[in-house]
Amino acid sequence: MSPPPPQTLQLPDDIVEEILLRPPASSLIPLKSVCRSWRTLISSSKFADQHFRRSILVDPKIVYFSENNTHQRMEVFPLRSLLENTRVEPTTKAGSVIVGKRYFRIIGSCNGLLCLIHVRYDLDITGAILWNPCTGFTSEPTPEISGIFAYGGFGYDHTSNSYKLFMTVKVSKHEEQTRIYTFAPNNLSWKTIESFDFSLLGKESYGILPLPERAPEDNYSDCVELSLLRNSLAVCFEHKVTHWAIWIMKEYGVTQSWTRLALIPCQVLNPKYGLRCSLKPLYIFEDDVLLAFYPFYNIVLCYLNNPDATLVSVIEGSEDVVSSSFRIYRESLLSPCKYNNLS
Repeated sequence: MSPPPPQTLQLPDDIVEEILLRPPASSLIPLKSVCRSWRTLISSSKFADQHFRRSILVDPKIVYFSENNTHQRMEVFPLRSLLENTRVEPTTKAGSVIVGKRYFRIIGSCNGLLCLIHVRYDLDITGAILWNPCTGFTSEPTPEISGIFAYGGFGYDHTSNSYKLFMTVKVSKHEEQTRIYTFAPNNLSWKTIESFDFSLLGKESYGILPLPERAPEDNYSDCVELSLLRNSLAVCFEHKVTHWAIWIMKEYGVTQSWTRLALIPCQVLNPKYGLRCSLKPLYIFEDDVLLAFYPFYNIVLCYLNNPDATLVSVIEGSEDVVSSSFRIYRESLLSPCKYNNLS
C-alpha cells in the first residue's frame, strides 16, 4: 500500500502579499510567471504603490546615459557599487538599454519613472515619454511641439497623482517658449507660459526661486541645475573662481534658508578641453561622501569632511562620447501606462 501524497501547504493571501512586498522590484518581475494569482498581485497598481513606499529606504541606483555619433545607450547599476570600487565600468552592469535612432535625454527621474526627451533636429520638434527601466513599460509619447529643447525639469504632483514636465524650447534664434505638460489620462495638450509674471495656470502656480548670491567674477555662462540632496533643494556653482560652492535650501521656498554645505577647491579636477564647469550634485551617502557629475563624462566622489582631498574619478567617459548624464533612480513597479494619453 503506497503512502498518501504529501499535502501542499497553502499560505493565506495576506501572508503571500507580505512576503512579496519585501524583495526588490527587479526580483519580482520573474515571479509574475509563477502563477496567475502572483501575476495579478504583482501587476496591480495598489501593490506597486505599497512596494514603492517600503523600498524608499533601500539604496537607490544610478542611470547612466551616453551618446556618440552612432547610437545612444542607457544603463542602470547599483549606487553602492561606486563606493565599493573606484573604477566601475557601467558596460559590465546589467540593465543596458539601446535607445535607438531617436535622440533621447533623461530630463528627470521620479518614483522609478524616467522622463525622456526626444528631439528631431531635422524637423525642429520635441517630445517626451515616461519609461520604467525595471518593467520596460512606457507611456504614450506626448504630442510633439515646435522648438528644440533647451532646459527643463520633471516631478510628481501628489495633489493630482500626476507627473509634470516643465520645458523651455527654442522656437527661433531669438525666441524661447516655456511649456508645461501633465502626464495624466486623456491629457493631450501642452500649456504655454507666456512669461514669468507669477500668474496662476488653473491650479498650477509658478514663480522665480532666488538662488544664493554669487561673486561677480564667477562663470555665469554655466547653467546652474537644481538637485535634491537629503530631501533638500541643492545647487552648486563657482565661488570666486577658485572653488565650487554647494548650497542646500533647508526650508523649502525660504530664500534666507540657503546654507552653504561645502567649499571644494577647483584644482582637484582638471577641466577637460579647458572648459570651466560646475559639479552637479547627485547624492550624499550617510558617511558624508558626495556623489557628483562633472562635465564632461565623469562621476566623482568628494569627501565633505575633507574637501581638500583629491576627488576620485569613478566613471570616465570614452573619447567618442558626445554627451553623457547621470540620474539617481529608485527602482519601482509603478506603471507609466496609467498616464497614457489614449483612453
